[in-house]
Amino acid sequence: MKLLLAAAAKAGIYRNDPSTAPLSPGEKFKLAVDNSTSISAFLAGNLSAGVNQAHDTPSGYGAGTKGYWERLGAAMARRSSSQVLGTFLLASAFHEDPRFYVRNDLELGGSIKYAIRRVFVTRTDAGDPTFNWSGLLGMAGSEGLANVYYPHNYRSAANTFSRFGYDMLGNACGNLLRQYWPRINRRLKTEPPSATPAASSNAAKR
Repeated sequence: MKLLLAAAAKAGIYRNDPSTAPLSPGEKFKLAVDNSTSISAFLAGNLSAGVNQAHDTPSGYGAGTKGYWERLGAAMARRSSSQVLGTFLLASAFHEDPRFYVRNDLELGGSIKYAIRRVFVTRTDAGDPTFNWSGLLGMAGSEGLANVYYPHNYRSAANTFSRFGYDMLGNACGNLLRQYWPRINRRLKTEPPSATPAASSNAAKR
């Protein structure tokens, strides 16, 4: 763990930024709600439900429209509980910053490494690198809670740890998308022609 934190600090990933004030517990709760109800959360939930529907996983939900909606509901419930536990409760208790900070100085390879490292390393409210207890325990707690509403044949320890592994993989992929989203968004927008170039900002975004 010390080596991981040292590498993060050496890479300048979690610099103290006086322009980025720490979030209060109330702001972390709002962030958790926003992350649970965003369009991207709904799209990710539908993608998960669609893949699981195609593979009939969990098999207890069955096929057809009813099975799809049950899988979608389970996916959204897992995300929401992970956000409430990790982004709000645990991040507040451990004084960790649950936000993702975009780095504009990385090429593709560096961005992939950063996206993966960010699953395990976050920053404290003071801006120092720290192990991402809130994020990882939030995902683990969410999968444990999912055993309350998942079908009985999908509640084993192996299933729970398997879902947790997929959560970490999905988190890394989501971080990579966040890393490139500002650039993608700029390309998607149609800006009116101007005689002078528009000023750009490299401020960190979550």
